[in-house]
Amino acid sequence: MSNIMNYFSFEKSIRAGQLEESVFLFYGPERFLIRQAVELLADHCLSSGSRGYNFLRLDARDIDAGQLRDELNSLPIFSEHRVVVIENAGVFFASGKQRHHREEDLIAGYLDNPNEACCLVFIMEEKPDSRKKIFKKIKSCGQVVEFPFLRMGELAHWVRSSLGQMGRRINPEALNYLTACTGNDLSVVEKELEKLVLFVPDAEEISLDMVRATISKTAGTGIFDLVDAVGEKNVSLAIDLLREMLVAGESPVYILYMLARQFRLILAVKSLKSQRVPDKRVQSKLSLHPYVLKKVLQQAKNFNERDLKEGLKFLLEADVAMKNSYAEQGYLLEMAVLKISS
Repeated sequence: MSNIMNYFSFEKSIRAGQLEESVFLFYGPERFLIRQAVELLADHCLSSGSRGYNFLRLDARDIDAGQLRDELNSLPIFSEHRVVVIENAGVFFASGKQRHHREEDLIAGYLDNPNEACCLVFIMEEKPDSRKKIFKKIKSCGQVVEFPFLRMGELAHWVRSSLGQMGRRINPEALNYLTACTGNDLSVVEKELEKLVLFVPDAEEISLDMVRATISKTAGTGIFDLVDAVGEKNVSLAIDLLREMLVAGESPVYILYMLARQFRLILAVKSLKSQRVPDKRVQSKLSLHPYVLKKVLQQAKNFNERDLKEGLKFLLEADVAMKNSYAEQGYLLEMAVLKISS
């Protein structure tokens, strides 16, 4: 029976060719690393030329037992293996009316004798019930990998490793500033690292000045300033800051995402502080950089819970409108900022 891995032990094992399992369960909220782990598995199992024929992504909420049986037992085309990724696999661990009985029973039977040519990956955000038969079988015949949000030490390791693969190093001062500005959202961190490498293509070591010169206003102090203005109900300043970010080339969708992320952070911090959780524990529980926690604690004083939840509702409405409306995205974002700051 295998132990539960984290991303780093999984990556080390697969790069060393030490993973022989054909069934995997990836769970946790860190979607960025889950995507990277799936890519590692696909690269390990498939050649680039055979990927189009042998890589399949399914949604557990929409699949029926017949289709699932066919896909799990299908043979690869021009390859030794095929990869089947099943998203939203939490339905296979559900109870009561939400249970998918036929599919759950089919998977349980499949796990008794898995197709060796099929690399099967279950993905779910929530923590699985370890008492479930499916979980026990996956843990027995396959590998379970947990993907929590990275703590600050793990984030620093990930940044150094990513830069190392690009032939760069980063000094401690620059690393500290970068992670303070971006937090532990790896999609944001990756974007900033790509910009850094493009900005300093010949530099072996990235310095604090380089980070300050290239880091996005949204990823850096810009989003803090905007949330400060919103919390102070300073509508004109909030709109000016937003327009400054848009003129600088930031995507409206990205700014919206960062705003919603900051609102959720403030809401989480307020909830923990209302339970008298010490700052150190809040920092650890939410995996926040000390500078980010300091800013969020300051901002939390300007918002009540109702404002935050209403603000998130307006931001969600803007997100839906951006995806389904012909209106200009910058205009929709500006209207949302007007609502949450007035």
